[in-house]
Amino acid sequence: MATVMVLVLGEMLAGAEEVWTIQKFMQSPPPIEKLVFSETGLGQPGMPTTYHLARWHTNGSLFRTAYSLTNLHGPFLPGTDQQICGRKGDLWWMMEPSIGPSLEQVAMFTVWKDEGQWPPPNNEVRACVEWGMFKMAEVQHMGLQRVPIGAGQWEGDRFRCLDERTGSLIEAQLVAHEVDGLPQRLDVLFHDLKPRRRKWPPASWRIEYEYGYGQVLPGLPSQITVWLLRSNEPPRALNRIRIFELVPARQALGEELLDPRQFWGQVPLRWSAFSNNATRYFLEPDGVWRPWKTRAELEPFARPNPWRPAYLIAAGLLLLGPVAVLALWRRKARTRQEQVTKSSV
Repeated sequence: MATVMVLVLGEMLAGAEEVWTIQKFMQSPPPIEKLVFSETGLGQPGMPTTYHLARWHTNGSLFRTAYSLTNLHGPFLPGTDQQICGRKGDLWWMMEPSIGPSLEQVAMFTVWKDEGQWPPPNNEVRACVEWGMFKMAEVQHMGLQRVPIGAGQWEGDRFRCLDERTGSLIEAQLVAHEVDGLPQRLDVLFHDLKPRRRKWPPASWRIEYEYGYGQVLPGLPSQITVWLLRSNEPPRALNRIRIFELVPARQALGEELLDPRQFWGQVPLRWSAFSNNATRYFLEPDGVWRPWKTRAELEPFARPNPWRPAYLIAAGLLLLGPVAVLALWRRKARTRQEQVTKSSV
């Protein structure tokens, strides 16, 4: 009888859903199979709300930004989507709306292969993927920015993250509701440790948490509001994140979840690629990859002006003219002084 009770209790515990805390989710975030959230800039009322679909695991990531929640899982739409980017192994890719050679609306599909070298500064693909990881980390850290995924340490309700690379220290205190004990807000202090001539006081934020807006893990909030705190000023709302769905990944993400072809639709594609020497190539209609042409090559009116040397010489004369006049005036004054001295002798 006791053995049967132990087995039944074990099955009940195995089937029970794990309750998460903010401390555990921030310090050891699980891989994400599906994360759907929106972001509203409260500090800039004119900015539209953006909706995001994110996936993250050790074998790849995906991040989509759109202006509508209805098409996050459908094909790419230039009028609705802002961009889609991802990483699959050593292949990085990005989709964004663009204009084709015949002024038609196309989806620009750009790839870059990471060969272990430092990417060029104008590598838009890597910048897009890393920006998506930055936004995903903001959600995984419950509104806390400038913290890499999994960085920082919790000691009870206190959080601390020292970033020696940027010379910053982030300290936070978690405050819970008195009734249900759920996290109510996170009081944040940002210290700039870089040596400066003038020492600035630490910046302060307040991150408020609300529950019941989406399907998230038990114990986690589904709405996050960030407030900027300044002395002698009322709190100013910066942005609000609402999580609609959060599904952790139990295993590595499947190929179908990271494959960019799932977003290809009726919009024609235009292919481009970045090389490690900062050159961007386009796949032309004849099937040949050609390097990106400069503006001077594409637009005759943008070619260098043949009169530019004359303009530079004229500008130099205008700058040197007052100096020459001042030098002549001083020389003339010195000559007069010498004549006065000789006549007095």
